[in-house]
Amino acid sequence: MENTMDTFGSLLKQVKNINFVEKEMTIFDLGGRGYFENPLSDILSFYCDPEKPHKLRDTILRALLECVQFKTKVAILDNSLDALNLINPPSREVPTNNGKRIDLLLEGKSWAVVIENKVYAKQDNPFKDYKSFFDEKLKKKKPIYAILSLSKINTPEGWVNITYKELIVKINESIKNIDNSTKWAVVLIDLLVHLKNLIGEKKMEKEHSDFVLKNYKEVSKIVELREQFFKSIANKFKEILMEENKRDQISIGSKENWGKQGTALRFKTNNWSPSKDIVLVVKPDGHLFIQFNIFNISQDKKSILDEHFKSLETVWEEFDRQSKTILSYRMSDVVTIEDAINQFKNVVRSLNLLRQN
Repeated sequence: MENTMDTFGSLLKQVKNINFVEKEMTIFDLGGRGYFENPLSDILSFYCDPEKPHKLRDTILRALLECVQFKTKVAILDNSLDALNLINPPSREVPTNNGKRIDLLLEGKSWAVVIENKVYAKQDNPFKDYKSFFDEKLKKKKPIYAILSLSKINTPEGWVNITYKELIVKINESIKNIDNSTKWAVVLIDLLVHLKNLIGEKKMEKEHSDFVLKNYKEVSKIVELREQFFKSIANKFKEILMEENKRDQISIGSKENWGKQGTALRFKTNNWSPSKDIVLVVKPDGHLFIQFNIFNISQDKKSILDEHFKSLETVWEEFDRQSKTILSYRMSDVVTIEDAINQFKNVVRSLNLLRQN
């Protein structure tokens, strides 16, 4: 057992060194589709069109073409007046002769850039067919083929890879002096943050996966130990509730994720009226606290309940802001199961007295 705990201790030291970055939420996270290639390609097409109402002119188009030029060494951005002029708006989902579609086509007078956008999808497109089709379609120009991706990838012959990180650097250099208070500038800046998040997620996903696979046996045991811990304390607190309420039917809800507050276990009996429950929360720092809730209560009863629970020395209470019929009280944090048990017993007895009254 001692060797096992030493192994766990060593593993946990390594876990503490893993970088769990809390990402900044953006508007693109709200719909749950922010990482899909089609929406990202639509947005890129919008900002690469100088005629669209974003008022950034050719700023984003130039940044993208600078990335392309750097990778291909093809001089797209010469000193001619029409070097950056698109002869057509950016084209999305351009069909090929085999029924496939390319994500984005940018056409200048003497050049064309064919872009396939790869976020999380597999790189299994018929790139050779794409190139053959557009070589013929664009034979009077300089066709350039680029794959846009979150991380560096191996490209088929005739294609170059541009990472979103490289594009973000170029865009940030280009927008230093723009008015970032306009609507479309705000959306663009939020998009850049979103893309940085996706890049970070992909990198961390691999690091975390490698760590888990390397230490899978030990990680599994730690997960099992955590489950045993919650099962054990659930039984302890259930026994207390049964002892204090011998005739009642006791229920324990499943573990609930309370986000930053931690993991919660919810307890209640069938005979508490008005309906009530007690929640034991284990915080991420290992501290614990008890919260109890009273349902279907009008706000004019709050002062009476405050007086009833005064002896418990609660540190926080509030009505649910939406329903305004749930009154919640919270006890102070404690550091041991024994202290949490004592708090729990006091709350149970106070709730039982409320039932009797």
